[in-house]
Amino acid sequence: MKIIFTLFIVLTASLSFAQKAKSKAVNCKYHHIRYPENVELSAKMWALSIVEQSSCQGAIPYRVSQTPLVATHPRSQFYMYQMANKKKHFFQATDRISNLDAKKTPYIHFELETRDMRIVSQVTKNKKPGADPQYNLIFEMETPIILKATRKGDMNVVLLDTNNFSSSNYGFTFPQNAQLGTAPDIKPNGYPSEAELLAAWRKYGKKAQLQWRDKMIAEFLRPTFFKFTNTYITFEEWDVVKIYSDRNKKGGYDHIVDAAETFNNTFAEIDADYKAGKRDKFYTDEYQTRLMGCLETWKTFLSNYDFDVSSNDGEVKAEYKQKMLLNYIHALIFTKQYDEAEKQIAHYLTKEIKAGTNADLKRLRRLKNQFQTEYEANAARMGWN
Repeated sequence: MKIIFTLFIVLTASLSFAQKAKSKAVNCKYHHIRYPENVELSAKMWALSIVEQSSCQGAIPYRVSQTPLVATHPRSQFYMYQMANKKKHFFQATDRISNLDAKKTPYIHFELETRDMRIVSQVTKNKKPGADPQYNLIFEMETPIILKATRKGDMNVVLLDTNNFSSSNYGFTFPQNAQLGTAPDIKPNGYPSEAELLAAWRKYGKKAQLQWRDKMIAEFLRPTFFKFTNTYITFEEWDVVKIYSDRNKKGGYDHIVDAAETFNNTFAEIDADYKAGKRDKFYTDEYQTRLMGCLETWKTFLSNYDFDVSSNDGEVKAEYKQKMLLNYIHALIFTKQYDEAEKQIAHYLTKEIKAGTNADLKRLRRLKNQFQTEYEANAARMGWN
């Protein structure tokens, strides 16, 4: 009886002191150079030529301007704000375009035309029929934009020739979608009569149209410039790789902690290499060996559960296993196993997993595509292993 009781005490104690797997995020921060697929088309400077057609009933006059743009001019400042500047790596030229061409200085020339805003449709609507009506004007509007980018100076190659003609219509409501101030005659939710609404439009409509036109321009240019920079320009990137360790208060998950620590320390050394002028990233034999060790730790852990990350197993919950899966796919990407990383991502995107994990997998796919394209295009030239 005493033996049975003793075994019960030992078993109970072992269960009570068993540690539950509990993840802890570790942010591995590092700098590196992001190389485009065609490095030879990259340039450090950009120049902008703008043709802004008269718009908003003449509130914006016709104007032609070129780099170097003066930031104090409100329209120049607006367009410069849309550019995807990269400090020392991609910035506005301080010389005139004609001089850049004469000196054969490499640069990217953006030629931009923004046309007059046009009302496609207009409807008066009472949002609140009854004793307290709220009349609004509902518009469908467009501002045609044409953008061309050419690598010039030492060569003449058109890199981008695009416009927003196929998706330029936007919906706006007056006065709701306009910032008009706080004057007594401004009623943000609508006016009690059509007459008052139209009077307000005559007074404030030009101001609203200026705001809406700039919104349409910005929502086309910002992502277009951002995508262009990521595709064609060499620049410095400060990145954070989030991997997961274990809180490990009572032991039992030392291998998970050690792998996360190794991964983090490796990226700290990669960052130190970058600051010292070394550009081998994580492609050196030493770093690849370390990252492969981390990969094997996470792979073995997942193998213990047959890579089933959607079910709870005792002390290890599905959420924790999904964190280890993200670690594993990170390691696949950073050890250049791109096909296997894509296979894992595609497989688990079809499974029942947490919404956050699903979003992380899609983010990892973008990361995988970025590094795979970069590696395949530049490994031989850069001497990456």
